[in-house]
Amino acid sequence: MTFDMYIRAATPKQEEALYQAACTAFDTAVDERNALPDANPQRQEVLRKVDAAYDRLQEAHTSHFGLNNYGMSRYADAMDRLNMLATAYEPTSWPDLPNGLTWEEVDAAREAPETPNGTLPAKAAALDYLHAIDAHLSWRPEALPGIAAHKFTSNDGWRVTPEEIETALAAYRTHTGEEVKAVLGDAEGGPIDIDRWMQWIAYLERAKEREGFEVH
Repeated sequence: MTFDMYIRAATPKQEEALYQAACTAFDTAVDERNALPDANPQRQEVLRKVDAAYDRLQEAHTSHFGLNNYGMSRYADAMDRLNMLATAYEPTSWPDLPNGLTWEEVDAAREAPETPNGTLPAKAAALDYLHAIDAHLSWRPEALPGIAAHKFTSNDGWRVTPEEIETALAAYRTHTGEEVKAVLGDAEGGPIDIDRWMQWIAYLERAKEREGFEVH
């Protein structure tokens, strides 16, 4: 399982242009690699160019932050120990599909929400159900600070709100640099790279100002 976080607001045009340029550079490097036979003496240098282009691509994709399942569990452990997660609550239940409504109708309403009423027999019910799902994905225990912990346990499209991020960052800032390093070095499953962690904090700062992010 992988966890891909995407900021909900549109990426600013300048950042999007940089990302598209990085995509083009990466594709060019991959094409160069694919054109060389394995025995070509230049292949190792070309492979290094591909790796470097990929790193630049990831840096330019400012609306995205990705972790594998192992990495997400370590980050969640560190966030919990830094008081950045809300944990003492019972999550809400996933909304049941209403009687008389089919998944086909729900998918159609999701893909074409502006379709005039009457196109589908259960369009109004499908839209209501989609609103219920949206509310479920965005729900947080408002009385507790931090990001609702269940939003980092699966990649079902959970929506981490700006309010959650703001309180998580506020808790994070109460710790000294040495305290953070100690937690990262002792994270469950292995230490967390400090540079990568700071990229995560920067990502949270961006997401807080851009309508939060979704977990896929």
